[in-house]
Amino acid sequence: ISYERRELDTALNTIAKAIPPEKQMKANPRHLLLYASLLDKKGQREAALQNLTRLKNESINYGPGVLYYADFHLRNGKPKEALRALQYLIRNPGLLEGMQRADAFAVTAKTFESLGMMDQALRFAKAAFSSHYNRDEVVDLLFRIKSKIPKYKDAYSYIVNARQADKAKIIDKAINEYVRALEINRRDAMPFMLLADLYETKGEIYEAIDRYTKA
Repeated sequence: ISYERRELDTALNTIAKAIPPEKQMKANPRHLLLYASLLDKKGQREAALQNLTRLKNESINYGPGVLYYADFHLRNGKPKEALRALQYLIRNPGLLEGMQRADAFAVTAKTFESLGMMDQALRFAKAAFSSHYNRDEVVDLLFRIKSKIPKYKDAYSYIVNARQADKAKIIDKAINEYVRALEINRRDAMPFMLLADLYETKGEIYEAIDRYTKA
C-alpha cells in the first residue's frame, strides 16, 4: 500500500523486514525484487545492485528478477552484463509471461543497440513492436535503430526527426520530414501511415484517407 501511495521510505522499511539476512536463508524473490527496485528509485544504486545480485544468485529462474537485473545494468552503462542475463532469458523463454516477455524484447533490443549490434537490435525491436503494450516507446525504439542501419538510415533519420517534431506539436515540420522520407523510399508503408495519422489529427480527413490508401 505504501508503495502504491509513493511513500517509498515507508515501503522500504516495511519490505526490508521481510528479507532475511543473506547467509541465514534464501529470500522470497518477489520481496527481494521489490526491495531492490525501491532502492533503485531512491537512487541508492550500490544497495540496489547488491540486492539484485543476490536475487540473481539465489533465484536465477525468477524471470522478472533477471529482467530487472539486466535493465538495471543497461541503464548503468554495463550492456555486456545485461546481455549475459538476457541471453539466459532467451534460452529459457518460459520464465516470462505476456507483457514481461514484451519488455524483455525491448530491453534486449536496447542492449544490442548499445553494443552496436544493429541487426540483432532490429530483430528484437520488431518483436517488441508486434507485442508491446507501450506502443510509443517501442515505435521510437524501432525507428531509432533503423536510422542507424545503412539500409534504412536515410529515410528513417527523417522519420525520427518527424516523430520528434510531432511530439513537440510542430505538425507542419513533422509532415515535411515524413514527405522527405517518402521521397527516399515510397515502398515503405510506415511513413504513409504516420502521415495519415497526422492529417487525421489536423482534421484533414481526405488527405488522411489518401495516405492510408497508399500505405
